[in-house]
Amino acid sequence: MRFGIYIHLKEGEQNNMSYNKLADEQINVVHNPNAKEFEVKLSDSSAEKAYLSYELVGNTIDLQHTYVPNQYRGKGVAQKLVESALDYIQNTPSIQHILPSCSYVAKHLQAKAPQYSHMTTIRLKIPPNLYSPWKYLYKQRSKKAMDPPAPLTPFEQKLYDHYKVIYDTQFQSLKQIFSKEVQLLSTKSRFAQLQLRAEEREFRHLLKLVQSENDRLLDVRLEDERLELEEEMKIKNQVISVLGTRAEQKLADIEAEVKRMKLESKSHINPNDLDLEIERMLNEKHDYDYSINLQGTKKLKGGQTIDEQQQMFDGRKLIKDAPYELEPKQVERKAPGSSKYE
Repeated sequence: MRFGIYIHLKEGEQNNMSYNKLADEQINVVHNPNAKEFEVKLSDSSAEKAYLSYELVGNTIDLQHTYVPNQYRGKGVAQKLVESALDYIQNTPSIQHILPSCSYVAKHLQAKAPQYSHMTTIRLKIPPNLYSPWKYLYKQRSKKAMDPPAPLTPFEQKLYDHYKVIYDTQFQSLKQIFSKEVQLLSTKSRFAQLQLRAEEREFRHLLKLVQSENDRLLDVRLEDERLELEEEMKIKNQVISVLGTRAEQKLADIEAEVKRMKLESKSHINPNDLDLEIERMLNEKHDYDYSINLQGTKKLKGGQTIDEQQQMFDGRKLIKDAPYELEPKQVERKAPGSSKYE
């Protein structure tokens, strides 16, 4: 346990010394549109490869995951993959937005490719509370006392003191970085939550405006339909009144024509059939014993007034029955049981 820091730091130094970046000629990035990946074949003898997967939806490209084998990390392979992806985005005009789901791609865009900041959209996972996205653990309530450490030799104590200073310095720097990151994420989450609430209020306000406008348009449409129906009924009533007037005028013309024909039939004598005319004149009983005063009123001997027009043209019965129709008919009754065809 006491040599853990020393051994860890020594291994890190050796690894950092052995991590040399590969030359650009050794990193050949190939775009595989079928698999939606940017690939780098790392060794001819093996099937190992590094890749950057993406998803293209409409005009948005989602850079999802970057994978590099452990023995090739820190040699610029991931950076070359991201640069190849950015070159592909720059040469494709249809791509308008970048969505870096991979944290390495997001850091690369923020640090080394600020020219894509207007196209980049970073997803923020907003926690249920508005402050810290981290949930702190409860402190341990009961803890067994540890055994006292074994005494160190002077050489071990010297190494321990030396690397403890280095460890404390690096630990404090990491702690500051993480505290700033936590504060930044907390601030972003609060502002994002406030922005979401503001957008929700605006959306509800727009819904109310749309509903009110729909109600107004519905009222206007119903009023227009009512006015159109009233206008249509008015036109129909006018047509009906005109047709009624025409029908009344037609009936009046027919009645006048019948009166005229009847007047003509009273004074007209057909010279071709004088016997029929004489018989008709004999059947029509008229009392010609009347006088006419200066006002044109006809009076009989008894002083009764004759309204010739009312007498001749009765509105209820324009055509009088023939004389033979008024005479009683003599019907000969047959004996019971006799045939009607005899």
